[in-house]
Amino acid sequence: MNELYKTFIPKGFNSVSTYLFVEDAPAYIDFLKTVFFAEDL
Repeated sequence: MNELYKTFIPKGFNSVSTYLFVEDAPAYIDFLKTVFFAEDL
């Protein structure tokens, strides 16, 4: 692995997980569906 990448990964972690907090999650999901033409699976 490239040394540059090793410096940005905290010990004990092998990836980065992001979290998104929104006030009205159902409305945000509807917005994303509209913008990206998404459909429920």
